Amino acid sequence: EATIDGLPRVFALARKDEGTVVPHENTKIRAGDRLAFATVGQHTFRRIVQAAGHEEPEYPEHPRVAIFGATRLGKRLAKSYLGDGASVTVLSPSLEEANQLAGSDIGNEKDIDVMHGDLQDVDLLNELELGDHDISIAVLEDDHANIAVAMQASELGVQRSGLVLDDSDLALMVKRIGRTYAVSRRRVAIDSILQHVHSRVPGTYHLLASVPDLVGMTAVIDSNSALIGKKVSSLEQEGGKGKCRVAFIERKGRGDAKTKLRASSDKEFMEGDRLLLFVLLESVDQVERELMKGR
Repeated sequence: EATIDGLPRVFALARKDEGTVVPHENTKIRAGDRLAFATVGQHTFRRIVQAAGHEEPEYPEHPRVAIFGATRLGKRLAKSYLGDGASVTVLSPSLEEANQLAGSDIGNEKDIDVMHGDLQDVDLLNELELGDHDISIAVLEDDHANIAVAMQASELGVQRSGLVLDDSDLALMVKRIGRTYAVSRRRVAIDSILQHVHSRVPGTYHLLASVPDLVGMTAVIDSNSALIGKKVSSLEQEGGKGKCRVAFIERKGRGDAKTKLRASSDKEFMEGDRLLLFVLLESVDQVERELMKGR
């Protein structure tokens, strides 16, 4: 962190057969370690990837995006990518869903094509120049169909292929293959349950499937908090016993404006700060107690 300018802090390190730890300044990184970073926006992605010894392909200013499935999520993704200046191709096995999308406001945008056909038809995919697309996302209703289509897109040359699955076990399996990025819908339900299980500190809780034993959580520093005026290090090292790291502080500015600040260890907490922090699962209760002091 200190030797690479602008590199976000490492908030967790997962090592095979040794579990997950929150690293400190003397932690030595080994080949094969999985590092977890927190960043806002895309400007630091390349720096992170290169620091870890990988090469990230260039991301075009106006990418071509293929979305498999004119489902509700598919429509939302299409609208989002169009808003970002991308060219979007939506392929749907359902003629009814394809017609509904084509006749909607989204379907009337100039940079979208909506097609109906067999998503396993390689000739059709080649005809649509799928391999020349920068991104593909499978959002069909069937998990296995999503996996098959995402793998096919990867085989045809799409550098960034992703899919959404209902089965979290399948999502983990696909991640291990390493060719695509998989997200589990059920993870959302688990996170919602966590909010109620850990109810001491109002905020959200999120289990990170790729980093075992780690929980992402948010918390607000209210007017009675004992942390006001104290440094980030006081929560991380003293109260949190080295089991948590504050990634960002969302702080109120002028009017309704809010800014996200990188949480360096010497930064001081202020009333109204909203914290994004990562905590080892075994230490959530302990960190919650620290956040509750003074209330």
